[in-house]
This record gives sequence, C-alpha cells and structure tokens, in this order.
Amino acid sequence: MIRILIADAQPMVRKGLRMRLATEADITIVGEASDGLETERLLLETHPDVVILDTEIPKRDGFVTTRSLREANPRVDIILLSLRGDPAQRLLAQKAGARALIEKQEGVEKLLETIRQIQISKGSQDA
Repeated sequence: MIRILIADAQPMVRKGLRMRLATEADITIVGEASDGLETERLLLETHPDVVILDTEIPKRDGFVTTRSLREANPRVDIILLSLRGDPAQRLLAQKAGARALIEKQEGVEKLLETIRQIQISKGSQDA
C-alpha cells in the first residue's frame, strides 16, 4: 500500500483528490492538511510514503514546506501540485527536494502515474 498525505488549502481539492485516489487498490489516504505547518505535523504523525503538496499552500509555501518535510523524513517522496509548471517553478521544486512537480490541469491520472513511477524506482533502489 502506498500511504499518501494530501496537503492543499482548498477543501474541495482535497476532497476530490481523496475521493479519486481512494478508489485505487494500492493507495490509502493517511491524512489531509490545509497549510504547511499542519502538513509538517501530520508527516510525523502519519508516516506517509508520498505527500501531495500544493505549491501555494498557506503558512509556508510548498517549496519551504518541501524542504522542511525532507529534513524531517528524507525518505518521504513529495509531489508538488501547481497551477503553472514553468521552468522557474520546476527548478524551485527540484532544489527544495520534490520528486516531481505536476500542473493541476494535467489531472489525477498523471498524478497517479507519477506516484507509481516514483514508488517503483524507489523499490528498485532499495533492492
């Protein structure tokens, strides 16, 4: 099972992601956060494999939160969601330690594909 923490300021975005991801047999949602500080707290409480994190989350943006999450748990994989995926944002995501940056308009199927690719590559590295 892939344990996922969803972090987005918008309740409807969190609900939509939770509802769609929960239909996948290999995924379980371990928590939801509405800001960067809550995300950091829930990381320590829920021990997710993957954090799906909005770049525009309040109380520490997604890039600052990503760095903090990686310091707290270097094994957690962070996927940033953004309204725009321009080169500057992609560079910030990479420098912060995110495994991927996905534009929200790319949809949940792209997100699922990315989650699974990351977990497969992580599994082959651990072997």
